[in-house]
Amino acid sequence: GSLCAKTVSKDERLNIEKIRKKLLKIYKECKVNIFNIKLYQNILNNLSPLSVLSEIKKEIELLKKEENFILISEFNKLVNEEIKNQPAPFIYEKIGTKFSHFFVDEFQDTSRMQWENLKPLIENSLSSDNSSLTLAGDPKQSIYRWRGGDVDEFIKIIANKSPFFCEKQIINLSTNFRSSAEIVNFNNNLFQHISKLYSDNLTLSEIFNFPKQNSFKKTSGYVKLEFHDKNNEVEVKQFYNNQTLLNIKDLLTRGYSYKDICIIVRKKKEGVLIGDHLTDNGIPIISSEVLNLASSPEVMLIINLINYHLENSDFNKVKFCKSLCELKFINHQKEDFLIKVLGKDYSEIKKHLIVRGLNFNFNRLNKISIYEAIEYIIDEFKIDGNSYIQFFLDFVLDYTNKFQTGLHEFVEYFEEKKEKLNIINPQGIDAVEILTIHKSKGLEFPVVVYPYANINIKGDLNPKTWINLKSDENVDLKKSLININQDLEKIDKDLYDNYMWKLEIDNINLLYVVLTRAKEELYIISEKNLDSKGNEKTNYFSGIFIHYLKKINMWEDTKSTFEFGLKEVIKTKNSLSNNVTQKVFEVNSRIKQNIIIKQKNINSWINDFSDAQDEGNIFHEIMEGINSEKDVPIVLDKFYELGFIESDEKEDYKRKIFSIINHPALKKYFQDDLVYFNEREIISKNGYVMVPDRLVFLNNTDVVIIDYKTGKENDFHKTQMKKYQAMLEEMNLKVEENLLVYIDKKTIINTIK
Repeated sequence: GSLCAKTVSKDERLNIEKIRKKLLKIYKECKVNIFNIKLYQNILNNLSPLSVLSEIKKEIELLKKEENFILISEFNKLVNEEIKNQPAPFIYEKIGTKFSHFFVDEFQDTSRMQWENLKPLIENSLSSDNSSLTLAGDPKQSIYRWRGGDVDEFIKIIANKSPFFCEKQIINLSTNFRSSAEIVNFNNNLFQHISKLYSDNLTLSEIFNFPKQNSFKKTSGYVKLEFHDKNNEVEVKQFYNNQTLLNIKDLLTRGYSYKDICIIVRKKKEGVLIGDHLTDNGIPIISSEVLNLASSPEVMLIINLINYHLENSDFNKVKFCKSLCELKFINHQKEDFLIKVLGKDYSEIKKHLIVRGLNFNFNRLNKISIYEAIEYIIDEFKIDGNSYIQFFLDFVLDYTNKFQTGLHEFVEYFEEKKEKLNIINPQGIDAVEILTIHKSKGLEFPVVVYPYANINIKGDLNPKTWINLKSDENVDLKKSLININQDLEKIDKDLYDNYMWKLEIDNINLLYVVLTRAKEELYIISEKNLDSKGNEKTNYFSGIFIHYLKKINMWEDTKSTFEFGLKEVIKTKNSLSNNVTQKVFEVNSRIKQNIIIKQKNINSWINDFSDAQDEGNIFHEIMEGINSEKDVPIVLDKFYELGFIESDEKEDYKRKIFSIINHPALKKYFQDDLVYFNEREIISKNGYVMVPDRLVFLNNTDVVIIDYKTGKENDFHKTQMKKYQAMLEEMNLKVEENLLVYIDKKTIINTIK
């Protein structure tokens, strides 16, 4: 091309042409240097995260050594290291048996390392008579590359690249026993079209280079494609919600049950949006993964409020205020409200709340149990008693039954467990099911609805890969983790292309999995995602659908709905649902109603204890948690927060405890460096069990027995202490002291001989 403008004179043009080669050389060198700088910057951006990961790995290794465990994810690597240089007979000898027949299901999801671990055993077996290997799988359903699944191994074996020296037989399962004819034909034609559309991806072409499937079913079936138009007044997320609901209502009028319908989504958050909309419109739903408690604004308001109460930091205040805004408890724009309350306390926040009759007092949370505290928050803030709140209260009750802690430990436990806290409905309930694509794999449903069908085939969340740097003398690294971007295409085109091809395979296979779950009817809800010239974007699912509809001459710009086959009315009537529906769930705080159940009185009512017995039991429970002086305030605060003791009782217990642990005869037995056991069972040779209050080991053989009594002195207590001593002496232990401690207004110590 020309290196100068048209206005340049002839002489100047000749001078430029003389140095043309030099200029081009400099340009190419600059280009290389610029992309090298971009690569080095990319490497630097990833060094800090890698350093953090390295430190985390060191901590994990330390924990593994201390706790004597290994991670399940390491098993394949450990096995591989142990067997890679060992002959198969040695391995069979170690496992104590030999297998002649191997069957590997879902082979497309087998990792390379798993396969390498199996190959020596299989190879040895196949060299013998009466042996076989069966590999079952479908390369089109390979969707687990992110956890090591390698479809290439399957494709190599199919393409006569078997690692074994034996005859091979390929059996194509071409009959589809699941889906009706219209769904099978739609998928056959669509994925053949996709294979041609992405013909430059050779692996993808190989994956879909299989014979067409034939439908075993005689029923016609039905497929519906719906697209959101940009000119539609309804916002796109609302469109997905509306169309999903409309399709469900139509299915119900034609005789389908809720349980016949499954909504499949790519992301959990999409399932949450759909699920909330269906619930708001009276459609029962079940899901083991998308109905997460942490996705509930109501639940997170409670958690954020407790965090703000425990630590009055700006961070916690902002999270609490955001929750108030999300639930429309504030009649201001979120940003304006956050600016107003920045640097202010709760009294200022309260002025902006529009909750009717709110009289919330943070101090009350310190005086009641965890369950009552959360009940109080729900009641004061008039929080809707939806299914999330009901399951959250069940979680709180279960926690308080298992652990005797305060609010701080509770919110830490919630943060630790929240990813797995989902609303679980009983099996057999008549409800629409919501699943992610990965969870739906291997399942089938009479009707499948697929909203949000517009995945970017070339898109990835924070994409990264490893680059080989051995040939780069400027970098003292063999490999480095880098971000995938357009610059990488110029730096290492093969690496970039391979990554993008694998990404295309992952996403096209996801589409195949979701479109092949339906037995009778399939609903695809997408959007008209067009470029500035009005052309479809074929790197999105929506563009693929539109491109396919144009190919078969069905596309019309003015239409948004396209149908294949016919809807059918189910002849058999649905049986009446056995679902039990709770119309209203109300929380009436016992605190507000002045119905306060003290934890310490529960055992008294159940076991008909006297007040003295009840006080004695509480004292023993407190002493069980105390080893030294530093434990006293912590344990007393816990019992106070749990509602076992009152504020004035707390001081009385503190006085009694210090009179024991600071007593001249006992102080030496309440030191941090001692080995002790509180409330530990001792089992005699005859199976008799006794539980002394405290055993202090002075060394491996010498022990001190301490037992507390809150009642009057009694000879039975001395007999009991002697039994403790006899049982310990049976165990070849020497009892240095046997101390009986009476606690009342004055601490009395009896030494039992």
